[in-house]
Amino acid sequence: MSTFEVKGKPRRFWLRRTLKPAAPNSKPSPSRENVSSQPSVSADSFITIIRATKTQLGLLAATNKSFASQYSKNSQLSLVFTSSLGAIQVLAEQLDQLLVLIESTSTGWAAVPAITNDNELAREHPQEQACTAPESFIFSATGASSGSRTYVSKQYEKDIPSESDSDSDSVFDDESDNGSDIDTYTGRADNQNSGYEYYNQLISKYEEEGPTMANRGERTDKMIAAEAAKWQQFCEVIQSDKEVKRSPYELLKRCHAPTFKSYLNWRCNNSRIKKESSIITYWKVLSMFYCNQTKNWVDGGVLFDINNWIPIGLTPLKNLDTSVKDKSGLYVADLDLMLHHHWVLDQEVLAHGRLRVQIALALILAGATSTRPSALIENLRYRDVEFHVFRPHPGGKRARIGMVVRLTKVKRTAGESRPTKYGFHEEGTLLRDPILYMQSLAFADHAFAVLDSSQDIYDLIIPQDTDRIVLPWKPEWFDRFVFREIRGRGCNTYVDVDKALQYGKARNCLIRLGRKLGYQKQLEWYDLRRGSGKKLHEALTKEEADRSMGHTGGSSTYSRFYTTDYREADFQEIVFGSEPQRDIIQLMGRLLRHGAAPRRLSEDDKKAINQD
Repeated sequence: MSTFEVKGKPRRFWLRRTLKPAAPNSKPSPSRENVSSQPSVSADSFITIIRATKTQLGLLAATNKSFASQYSKNSQLSLVFTSSLGAIQVLAEQLDQLLVLIESTSTGWAAVPAITNDNELAREHPQEQACTAPESFIFSATGASSGSRTYVSKQYEKDIPSESDSDSDSVFDDESDNGSDIDTYTGRADNQNSGYEYYNQLISKYEEEGPTMANRGERTDKMIAAEAAKWQQFCEVIQSDKEVKRSPYELLKRCHAPTFKSYLNWRCNNSRIKKESSIITYWKVLSMFYCNQTKNWVDGGVLFDINNWIPIGLTPLKNLDTSVKDKSGLYVADLDLMLHHHWVLDQEVLAHGRLRVQIALALILAGATSTRPSALIENLRYRDVEFHVFRPHPGGKRARIGMVVRLTKVKRTAGESRPTKYGFHEEGTLLRDPILYMQSLAFADHAFAVLDSSQDIYDLIIPQDTDRIVLPWKPEWFDRFVFREIRGRGCNTYVDVDKALQYGKARNCLIRLGRKLGYQKQLEWYDLRRGSGKKLHEALTKEEADRSMGHTGGSSTYSRFYTTDYREADFQEIVFGSEPQRDIIQLMGRLLRHGAAPRRLSEDDKKAINQD
């Protein structure tokens, strides 16, 4: 009967994946180590194999038992699973007996009655092919019913049936790695030794490096550097020349709450701080500076003390303003009004004509995407913009153009910023068509690789094997900014090729535009973000809207910082069932504007301000 054949049903049992049958009539492969000198290592290794195999057999038996109960109504499948379960149990018993035999010996391998030479082996097993005993003790069960076993020591070769000559599969995996049990486990011991040195070196390395610091953004690092300079000035003030001065680091590491309170008081006395929120921000930045220097958090008791002291002690003492900024929004009607004045009514001569196009494009993109203005104005490059040309509508002749804008410098979350892409199409209202403005800037820069005018785009023919054409940029324009700085004065003004338009200048342009339109509130770019964010949250799911605005999914950031104070709902309609008048409710929620409001200070106003 062939190897592990039980009741005529052959089963493959993988004893060890690293055991590989040798070629017929081959000699034993040399071992890397003298196994006879280390019998205990060999025995322990083989015992480990047997125990691991028993564990796998237990799992296999449980699986077969489950299948047998599941397919109990199918007699054929039930017979197969029952036979397999019997074979597993027989093999498990054989492994138990072998384990007892090996553990009872004191010299590693017990060479119990073995065949003494290859000729006797061939006479007793003429149907089997020779296979090298791989430097270790091996065994084979010649049949479940006979119960006979043959044990061979490492000095001898034993024949086992090959896969081609036997009705059952070999007990060895012919796809396993070369080498023997002893070689494999000795290698693992070597790996353990090398791992011991390697991981202990890592421990020493990480101890020397210390705690890993937060991955903060460039703007945050600038704020921390500015606060560090203020802290150094304060440390010079509080120390006398007669005493031994302590370094700013020593005073900071001390983490003394009274010292921090005195510092915040000093900040109020030596700056134009008028709002409580400003001093809270300075305290947060100082806390980050402490973390950078000491590589540790500010003590919890100190945080508790300072956070309570600012509103209870410092705010009344310095009469700080606790009012919340008006979080009004600019909506589509406001945007159209601003663009119309910007292009039609504004008579002021700007430093450069490009600035007018840049401000208009920034207004449209900021209003459509509700993105943070700094991510758009200071960081948008040509590589982040793609023009896609598609075939005309069925029956049409004019190609369709789309634009993909990819914003990469969005706010970081957990040390990482996730880029966001927005798609734009041609707008029926040219006043707010982002593709028109972007093409104007690109053609003015000669940034397209093969195009000289917008008509060239519409003359393109889309090949049959593709659905679109993506217009390439010239390599030298790939990394240049779209919104760029204006340099010089008078007739010597020019557009800087490499310098991005600063957010402060764009903010001043928006404030000036708001004053000309007669808005009571000083306009901000975030007013556009709040207005478009409201529309996004009404049209999209909360997750999609948060993703578009760059907020962490499921966060309360929008409701805390972007929802307006005005509740745009007709409560009379809701509560009393009155006739709805939603239009007037919406109008009352818009920013107050008066076209006849003065745009500049009068001479009397200027004198009053100078005398104050």
